[in-house]
Amino acid sequence: MARNSYDDDRVIIERRSGSTLGPLLAGIAIGAGLAILFAPQSGEETRQAIRRKARRARKVAGGYAEDLRDRASGMRDRASDLIDETRVRGREMVDGARDKVEEKVEETRRAIRDKRRELARAVDDGREAARDARNELERRLADAQRVVSEGPIPGRDGDAG
Repeated sequence: MARNSYDDDRVIIERRSGSTLGPLLAGIAIGAGLAILFAPQSGEETRQAIRRKARRARKVAGGYAEDLRDRASGMRDRASDLIDETRVRGREMVDGARDKVEEKVEETRRAIRDKRRELARAVDDGREAARDARNELERRLADAQRVVSEGPIPGRDGDAG
């Protein structure tokens, strides 16, 4: 929502980033023009002075351009180094995470394998116990059938004898 009040205490400052070469050249041109207008020298002397100043300005501009190229190259190198470092750290982090995951997967596989063995042992023990119980039951049934087939046992309570 836009404010229409002029009593606002806020101040907005804009920064423009860009080349300083344009304002430098504009300043040189303005300075050269003013020098021509206010020169107490003759036309030839003024032209020579302008040539000297233009050469000097060209050297200064060349120095600025070289400095900017050096800065840009340095920034490009630093950015490249940071990218390489970040890539290496990222790979190390991924490799470390992968190793941890693989370690946990292997631990889980071992635990599952151990539980399977325990379960297999328990099933085998259960089968053996069931076999033993069946054999015991069959033995008791056989004993009971033998007792019934042989008749009453003398001396037992409830016998008529």
